Amino acid sequence: MKRVLFVSENVTLAQVVRLVALADALDPSRFEVHFAASAFPDFIFANKSWKMWPLYTLPAKQVFAAVESGKRLYGRGTLGRYIKADLEIIEQVKPDLIVGDLRWSLTFSA
Repeated sequence: MKRVLFVSENVTLAQVVRLVALADALDPSRFEVHFAASAFPDFIFANKSWKMWPLYTLPAKQVFAAVESGKRLYGRGTLGRYIKADLEIIEQVKPDLIVGDLRWSLTFSA
């Protein structure tokens, strides 16, 4: 069975829902789904049998404030923390494929 790791930045609900829709489309007899995010709302994840991985992300308010003011989402320190969190999950899951949504650190981590 192939392992697929979905990684959501989870700043907006849309980011989570897009990845859940993709994960739902996978044949559970062929794919083992893992999902990493900062939160797992019951109304979305209640009936999922996937392995859930808590993941550090910046608070949504902080991200929106940075975007509204035209500032970077995060600096080197935060990027380092993101990469460390990504790598810990990747090492544990050992996925065949990683699918992310707005998790910029995955460019380096994957």
